[in-house]
Amino acid sequence: MGEWRAPEARSHGWAFLFAAVLALLVAEAWFPFRPELPVSARSAPQWIGPGTVSFDGSSSLASDGPMEWVASAQRASDLRVTLELRAARTDQRGPSRVLEVAQDHHQGALMVGQDGADLVVRLHRPGSDSSGGPMLRAPGLLADLDWHRVELVVHDGVVTLSADGVEAAREELGPAPLAGWGPGQRVALGDAVVGERGWVGDVRAAEPVVEGRATDLLGGNVLEPATGVVVQERVRGLFELGNGDPWFVTALRVLVFLPLGALVHVRWRRWRRTLGAVALASLVLLVGKVFVAGRHPILADAVVGLGGGTLGALWATWRCQRRPTGGSTPPAQGEVAELAAASH
Repeated sequence: MGEWRAPEARSHGWAFLFAAVLALLVAEAWFPFRPELPVSARSAPQWIGPGTVSFDGSSSLASDGPMEWVASAQRASDLRVTLELRAARTDQRGPSRVLEVAQDHHQGALMVGQDGADLVVRLHRPGSDSSGGPMLRAPGLLADLDWHRVELVVHDGVVTLSADGVEAAREELGPAPLAGWGPGQRVALGDAVVGERGWVGDVRAAEPVVEGRATDLLGGNVLEPATGVVVQERVRGLFELGNGDPWFVTALRVLVFLPLGALVHVRWRRWRRTLGAVALASLVLLVGKVFVAGRHPILADAVVGLGGGTLGALWATWRCQRRPTGGSTPPAQGEVAELAAASH
């Protein structure tokens, strides 16, 4: 026998479920909740001695376009990168970029950065994702805030990461491990090539070597200060239709919107209102990512969210239609009870 509930109880139950679903959506969209304006000003780094440059988190050196040594490394699959660096803080994450070779945040060839007290490296290689993960790591190297010499070597199908002469990581790669580096890779020191990952610390040597030919990134105006107002990449991403996310990330975005579509449709039972509410929620969450550090809004995310909400509404309609019409539960019983019955 069903038990009838007062309209106030039904309304409160629906509001609680709706608030819980919204909290889940906000967590999925905006975590880690670090507010940051999408526009920033870059300044020139400070030279503190011969061949030593200091970065303050808003400064970087960058190339105007692709560099020859990057193309040579791709062709030869042979590379040695030497860095002498000193971190200023141990709370830098992201990872913050000491050196990056990339097109943007989603298509990277090489990154040497800081993640807490660890020095980390992303290298685009067979089996890696588009940004070069999983990372190689030298745990705790930067904890003492002192100078360290780091070498990354790709040779004979093997990559090794050494810190102060001690091997920290090694991985077998096979033949032609750098052949997958895409065209148009730019180079930056002290930040990502598109900003947003500024590092605080000093560098006194930055030298890639390919087939015996060295390029001093700190000498001869090889890299120029990246100055001026920068519109972060996450603003431009609003108009992109895809970012190469794996299928399970897209599936997650569909799943988190399923309950929203189901709840709204059970409440209103009008498709126009349901689709409008889901579309509005998708757009608000998408635009909100612009103001959260570490998030990259893509227009396709809103489309995926709308699709997930629509599937949720269809599921709720199907389940409610299958409910028996008999029993003691009066037709006027609230929508929350209907959804609860449909979920069993």
